[in-house]
Amino acid sequence: MIRDLIEILKEMGRSFFRITMQHYGKLKPFLFWISPSTRSRFKTSILRIAFKLFYSMKPEALYDKDFKQGVNLIGYPFADIGDGEFIRQTARSFTKSNIEFGIYDCGFETKVSQNYQHMASLIRPSNSYLVNIFHLKPDNIEAFIIRHGESLIAGHFNIGYWAWELGMYPEAWKRSLKYFNEVWCPSRFIQSAVSKCSSQSIFYMPPAFDIEKPKEFDRNYFNLSDGRFLFLFVFDFKSFISRKNPSGCIQAFQKGFPQGNEDVGLVLKSMGGKQYSEEFKSLKMAAQSDQRVTIIDAMFTYDEIIGLMNVCDVFLSLHRSEGVGHSIAESMMLGKPVIATNYSGNTDFTRPDNSCLVDYKLIELKKGEYPYSKDQVWADPNLDQAASYMRRLVEDDTYRNTVAKAGRSYIKTNHNSEAVGKNYRSRLIELGLLDD
Repeated sequence: MIRDLIEILKEMGRSFFRITMQHYGKLKPFLFWISPSTRSRFKTSILRIAFKLFYSMKPEALYDKDFKQGVNLIGYPFADIGDGEFIRQTARSFTKSNIEFGIYDCGFETKVSQNYQHMASLIRPSNSYLVNIFHLKPDNIEAFIIRHGESLIAGHFNIGYWAWELGMYPEAWKRSLKYFNEVWCPSRFIQSAVSKCSSQSIFYMPPAFDIEKPKEFDRNYFNLSDGRFLFLFVFDFKSFISRKNPSGCIQAFQKGFPQGNEDVGLVLKSMGGKQYSEEFKSLKMAAQSDQRVTIIDAMFTYDEIIGLMNVCDVFLSLHRSEGVGHSIAESMMLGKPVIATNYSGNTDFTRPDNSCLVDYKLIELKKGEYPYSKDQVWADPNLDQAASYMRRLVEDDTYRNTVAKAGRSYIKTNHNSEAVGKNYRSRLIELGLLDD
């Protein structure tokens, strides 16, 4: 009887922690004072209690070839976030290379727009294929395994495929590497960071940046002036304003075009401003003295984002660090010249002949500027040089068209779904996981 009572109390405790995890997103504002690594350990501990699972599989465990040839893509296929677009890009590449696959939807715990319901036909209730590719951040990997069960990875060949934005891989994430037979990296910058702390196979696997028949929008749809030459930057406050550096865009714009020049404009497309009210207020104050600067803080569909890129003239990214730089590449694919910091993930595809590359100096991150920021550095772009590029792109039609054409050609040749899919297929064949 006492034993039964103890089990009842344990189950009540587990129920409490399961409820806690269901509302974990609401707890985050109250946990801001705790370091990201401590929060990660806290979350994992709660999950272990809640679901009564203790994972012990080692990476050298043999995979079971009784599973069907093909790939399970694991992530957030419906979500309007970077990780969501990443898995959708991979799915398109697999389709083009005739790799059989299905998608395992992890769901999403926070209020994120789910605009991609057309992916529903690709969802599978289980991961019945031999290979798992995880499009999940490492701090979510262990939580996923504990919540969904060890059987989802046992017997499979498991590949991690995610982005990271700084030069050193977080110490707290290293333990998640043990779950994978191999790690794919969407940029050489990420590959370098992960390789420093792992003896596993770490491969550079560039993603696709295809844009299939973008929907037609005009400037009027976005309440933008037809008469101005427009620079554009797109960012999410969730990705940290200190890293994305929109204030640098404002400063460079004003250096390049003093007040009184009404033929130019700067558009800052953001999302999440309401959730990051102090940062948003600071950005608006930086722009309020210049009527040529337009801030659009709204939840756009992917089609609307692409449409906005298409109606502007130049994409401007004075970021401090990027894992990949999807928006930069997509703008190039649309035939837009880009100005970008010559640092981090985007340097795989931004070259001196196809982009306006901005010099920088490395600076140390301040405490709290970004998760896992201790002993990290990132770029401080040269705003005077950026301003010079901005003026030249406005004044020199030949230069602008040359850069734009070269950028589009490079992305279209090297980062189309078919070419990327061939890389995926070749690697899986090399591993003996697909028939040639």
